[in-house]
Amino acid sequence: MRTTGWLGWRKAAGAGLGRRIADFAGVLFLTGLLVGGSCTSNDATKGPSFPSTTVGTGAATTIRIAANPGTLNCGGTSTITATVLNANGVPILGIQVVFSAAKGSLSATTATTNAAGQASVTWTASNIPTCITGASGATETAGITAASGALAAVTVTLTVVVP
Repeated sequence: MRTTGWLGWRKAAGAGLGRRIADFAGVLFLTGLLVGGSCTSNDATKGPSFPSTTVGTGAATTIRIAANPGTLNCGGTSTITATVLNANGVPILGIQVVFSAAKGSLSATTATTNAAGQASVTWTASNIPTCITGASGATETAGITAASGALAAVTVTLTVVVP
């Protein structure tokens, strides 16, 4: 017998190559899942394939911010997410984002971007003047700002409603 293929598996006399690949594809599929992959194909003729995750490098050129939800009641919370991208529009991992709010309170003032280029904090509609006075049906806006390094700060506006 001679050794051929991946990891030196042996080709037995009379065994078709397709059969050996099919046998081995299941091992690759399982191995991929055990090391944190997610298999997108387990085609025995091609072997498994795994989705690629693109993480940008280089200087951060863009920062975007979003709030979910954008309208909330007094005492409610909103997730504030800043996304940092490079010049090619690809998310950047490991960038520190600084958050600030003139009204309400933040769960943290800094967060670091994940592989999707996103850093998130929670904002709570507390100590809002309109909420303190309790004027039913009144609304007030609050701005949350995110900044990173030399990038211009961006702001998202939330609306707080007194029920």
